[in-house]
Amino acid sequence: MTNKLIQLMILLLLLCGSVNAQDTEKKKAKNQKSKYTLALMPAITIPEKGHFYKYSVGYGFNINASYKLTEDISLSGNIEIIFSDFKYSDMYSMFKYNVTSHWYSFDIGPKFFLNRGSTRIYLNSNFKYTLIYHSDGDKRTGELLNPEPAMGFSFGFGFEIPVNDNFKIEVSPVCNILYPINSKEYIYTLNSNSFNAYYKISLGLNYNL
Repeated sequence: MTNKLIQLMILLLLLCGSVNAQDTEKKKAKNQKSKYTLALMPAITIPEKGHFYKYSVGYGFNINASYKLTEDISLSGNIEIIFSDFKYSDMYSMFKYNVTSHWYSFDIGPKFFLNRGSTRIYLNSNFKYTLIYHSDGDKRTGELLNPEPAMGFSFGFGFEIPVNDNFKIEVSPVCNILYPINSKEYIYTLNSNSFNAYYKISLGLNYNL
């Protein structure tokens, strides 16, 4: 009887050890997977005053993917799609026309996390390449460059608030600076003599892959 009891206890210990080992392997695998995240974030854009103010408040979304380099640093890539209206005039400013514009930006850069709590705060900075596609508008004002290319950078901060093991709510206000790539044959909607700034506020869900 005593031998059977000892054998049963040994069997239970082996089973517990096997379960713990499986849990450890699952946690390791989960941690490896969680190095990659994907986020879909609706956004609004607000143009800074100046030449750029001719653009209306825009709306759109971001598709963001990131890879965790360390516990506090991630490399982030972002596709930004924004819809906005541009108002421009003929050379005598007698007539004004609205042109619908679609913005496609490709961003890449680091995210630096400032804390290690459940809700994480980060700073980010990105290099940007942007293409702006315009509708035809009115030919009397001249031909807009289409697509209109620009390069620049962005900087801002954000919050990641956990919902469960896989999902986080992410909030990210960002300032964007653009410089047009000039071509004298066309009319530009961006100011070629100085930088063009706009603010973007994004809110969405971040998923651990």
